[in-house]
Amino acid sequence: MEFEFPSGVPWAHRITRIGVGTLVFATAAAWMAAAQGQALTEADAVRLGLDRGSLRDVLVGSTAAAEAEVAAAGLWPNPTLSYERDRVNTDAGRSVEEKWILSQSVDFSGRRSLRADAAGQRLEAARAGARGRAVEMVGEVRRTFYDNLFLQRRIKAFQAWLDRLSQAETVVSRLARAGESSGYDRRRLSRERVTAEARFAAAQAELERAREKLAAMIGRPPGLPLEGDLLPPPPLPLQDVLARLEQQPQMQSLAAHAAALEMERVAAERGWIPEVTLGAGPKRVSEPFATDDGIVIAVSIPLPVFDHGQEASRRLAAEALAARGELGLARARSRGEARGLWQQTQHLREAAVQFRAQSVEASHELARVAEAAYRAGEGGVLDLLDAYRTLMEAQAEALGMELTARLSGIELDRVIGEIPQ
Repeated sequence: MEFEFPSGVPWAHRITRIGVGTLVFATAAAWMAAAQGQALTEADAVRLGLDRGSLRDVLVGSTAAAEAEVAAAGLWPNPTLSYERDRVNTDAGRSVEEKWILSQSVDFSGRRSLRADAAGQRLEAARAGARGRAVEMVGEVRRTFYDNLFLQRRIKAFQAWLDRLSQAETVVSRLARAGESSGYDRRRLSRERVTAEARFAAAQAELERAREKLAAMIGRPPGLPLEGDLLPPPPLPLQDVLARLEQQPQMQSLAAHAAALEMERVAAERGWIPEVTLGAGPKRVSEPFATDDGIVIAVSIPLPVFDHGQEASRRLAAEALAARGELGLARARSRGEARGLWQQTQHLREAAVQFRAQSVEASHELARVAEAAYRAGEGGVLDLLDAYRTLMEAQAEALGMELTARLSGIELDRVIGEIPQ
């Protein structure tokens, strides 16, 4: 998904490749799904977040000034209309001379064209900056979405823990009434249930806070169920990731800014070529016994003796050098960050997959064994509680590892300027 802000068009035309109709349909579909109580997906959250009015104002407004500069740079300077009237008293009478001159400056050096091109590059830099702002917004929405998804699923793990404890407490109470279990077992289970309820309540409070944050970002009431996978898909091949860095908004913005400064430097170097002002108009000379009409042609050429753009050229050359240096530093920094995040995402994903496969299922089996042993009188209540707690912690740890891998993948997408479809 790419953003583009052509001159003079409203926000509705800002998104290319997916098309305006597709965006409107997708946004309407997300709203309809929310209205019907259906689960919200990551793609729905991203579309709703990008369609927020305040974000539109920020992105469109950030390019409006640059568009105005492009239009202003392409304008010719206004012509000048002058009028002169000379009156001379002579022995023959009064002589009056009148001139009307229309003047226009003409740029033979090409400076105006270079400055217009530089303004166009600054517009590209502003558009890239707007795309970068959209990428940051999408990353924030995605992080918040998966934080909510993680908390929802962790609460389900806590709820399953509570359900097991409640079922065990029921069984122990029945056994205690039959004289087959001690009161200690019942009290110990009750104490564990209180702990589980406290952790569940704390997790619920954390989820409520996260829901409000997501609702503020996408403009929807809080509490909508979420749908998706915490575990991220495998990252793109590293060479593809590095190849996309040049299309990253920050890279494009810095490159366009450096190009604009270089064009302005070339324009300043042409300061020794004067801007000629040409003028022409009618002339009338009125004398006591005759009136004559004629034409006035005027040429004005400033002499670039003292200032011929040398200081401006030197300043712009220094700024262009600094801009190219910033671009080089940003490119190297982004490549290193992308490589590191790619490796981190890959390793975290593999670790999360391995942990879920090896630990969670084993913890389920451990809980089943502990339950069977307790019913058979071969195990104590502490063994049962330990098995239940181990299962809950394994599920929560697996969810946490999957979330960490997902957040690393989101950060990788941000570094390369990727907005998921």
